Amino acid sequence: MTKERWRRTRDTGHRIATDGKTLLYDTVGYRAWNHELVEPGGLAANSPAADGQIVTQTFIEQVLDNANTAKAMRTMSTLLAKDDVAALKAHIRQLPPLTREATLYRLLSSPLPLNNDHWRRYLAELSQQQPHFLLRHQQDGYWVTTPAFHYAAAARQQLNRYREQQLTKS
Repeated sequence: MTKERWRRTRDTGHRIATDGKTLLYDTVGYRAWNHELVEPGGLAANSPAADGQIVTQTFIEQVLDNANTAKAMRTMSTLLAKDDVAALKAHIRQLPPLTREATLYRLLSSPLPLNNDHWRRYLAELSQQQPHFLLRHQQDGYWVTTPAFHYAAAARQQLNRYREQQLTKS
């Protein structure tokens, strides 16, 4: 076995090998898993998403500020304003996995008009999906893994907001 060089990240304290692999340790110091470090440009291309891809907070911020994400967001907002759910779904399907999740999260994080029944059904569909990109961070002394772009929860919030509006109208 070759001797590897390590450095620690400032935000999480994880040991990262200089060969591009990261070796994470849980709170007791046992090896948790190995995975490839990912560059935003590499995932933003049409590479398939692996279930449970771990990303960093810095990476998430870079993706949300990425020009591809901004362009996809503008297109989705335009299609939503036109109330064209079929075109919106087609646009979302053709996006790379990382851009898709980031854009859905950003779109669904602000209040949307839910007067279209097709749109509400699509939100219900999205609310049942499991995000593929995960963020691992320390909280209250424990390591926690949460979705990086939790668009499913944002979709549920939109639907709950609509239901509350309907109840207050009656």
